[in-house]
Amino acid sequence: MGEDEDGRSEASFASSMMPPPSSYAGSAIGGEAPPAETAAFVDEMPPIGEGVVAGVTFEWRGDPEAIGELERKLGQSQFVAECMLDGCGLARLPTEPAVWTHLARTLTILSLNSNGLMELPSAIGRLQQLRKLRLEGNLLRELPSPVLELKRLEELSCGCNQLTGLPESLGGLTALVELWLVSNEISYLPQSLGSLKRLRKLELSANALHELPRSMGKLSSLT
Repeated sequence: MGEDEDGRSEASFASSMMPPPSSYAGSAIGGEAPPAETAAFVDEMPPIGEGVVAGVTFEWRGDPEAIGELERKLGQSQFVAECMLDGCGLARLPTEPAVWTHLARTLTILSLNSNGLMELPSAIGRLQQLRKLRLEGNLLRELPSPVLELKRLEELSCGCNQLTGLPESLGGLTALVELWLVSNEISYLPQSLGSLKRLRKLELSANALHELPRSMGKLSSLT
């Protein structure tokens, strides 16, 4: 079992993050309990298919330097299906693996648009239920390697960053339906792009491309 820099085990961290039994399982906006119409108590949350539990939305508008607070709020939130951290001024995300493991069973949408992120924590790769990852308007120079571990990802948005290319391992994201890469500095695309047979939307405008890989001819679903 892994330990963080302070020597805490993931199990002890997860235990410390658990809210009281009477707390809400809903979104946390600046640490406040969510309104009744958008939240349900923990024991009322019904399970849905493929091991995913029906969940709610987490939003945060705290101090972008208060990563410890964000980490604590994420760890206390239950049954989060959508995590919306757009425009929060974040230069980094919590790195504690237990936080992302805690979210992994239910999180299907992670939105991080319009921040100052240059990388993602490796534990993001634990989010194996994730279907949509939004990273537009950050400072990414390369596609973070944890993204390539998200095998159920259907939508990946990386527009308005500083990407210069994409790795061959992108072809392993075979569930992708939409790939948004507008307004980067991309000068080349991998041949493995042709492996994304489910891809219907590919946005590449405002880049530095001079040619496209021949494998793109295999993408018969593109519109």
